Amino acid sequence: MFLNQKNHSLEKNIIMTISPRNYIRLFPLLLLIIAFSLNASAQMEQNTYTIAGVSVEGNEYADTETIIALSGLQLGTQIMIPSDKIQIALKNLWKRKQFSDVEIVVEKITELGVFLLIKVQEFPRLRDIRVINNEELPKDDIIEAIGKVRGSIITDYDTYLAKKSIKAAYREEGLLFADVQVELLDTDTAYYKVLEIYVDEGVEFSVAKIEILGNEQFDDADVADSFEETQTTEWWEFWASDKFDINEYEKDLKLIKSFYNSHGFIDAQVIKDTIIFDEEKE
Repeated sequence: MFLNQKNHSLEKNIIMTISPRNYIRLFPLLLLIIAFSLNASAQMEQNTYTIAGVSVEGNEYADTETIIALSGLQLGTQIMIPSDKIQIALKNLWKRKQFSDVEIVVEKITELGVFLLIKVQEFPRLRDIRVINNEELPKDDIIEAIGKVRGSIITDYDTYLAKKSIKAAYREEGLLFADVQVELLDTDTAYYKVLEIYVDEGVEFSVAKIEILGNEQFDDADVADSFEETQTTEWWEFWASDKFDINEYEKDLKLIKSFYNSHGFIDAQVIKDTIIFDEEKE
């Protein structure tokens, strides 16, 4: 009993000793939390103002009144600061895809109301398109594939799309390995760029050989003859063309099944096909 009482007394002493220290440590923290809460509440307070003025900064080509009209911020209307109306105005301007940056700030607040400033940074405009090293595809066809004219808005994403479109145009011509480099160059006029396109058209391939694997009932030549555009030629067949066109080849592949079907092989299928390009062989 004595030992238990002693331990109990010791335990009480320890608890009483620790408690005041914890209280001293927690009290500043409690004050800090209260101060932070009051500060956050103050920041979240919204005030209503009359829009007394809207101005625009940074526009070079876009009309000021048009920008204000597109924003939807109208003089004389009521607005809360902060407000969803500001976010809606920003979205309206971003939708134009005309600006690389848009910001709306409170310029000043007076007895008349709030004065808002729309800050914009415009995308550059296209001054010219230069095409270098093209032979198989005319410049006009390349420009048509890009879909841009002088004065158009031009962005980095537009250069990506231009490269993709030009490569697709070369693919249509059968030049599968055309390399296209696209770059926006500065000019002596601010906000105007030159779109420079350098093309390495690569090699134009001819059909050297057609092999049919898995064919047991017919000669390979008979199956290959079902192709309409993908053909090999002999040196004396000057009237025929052995130029390889990937688009025509894909159409010709479907003719193999038609060939077998016409001979009673209803379930015949082309399991896979392989194209081997050899740049060394003339």
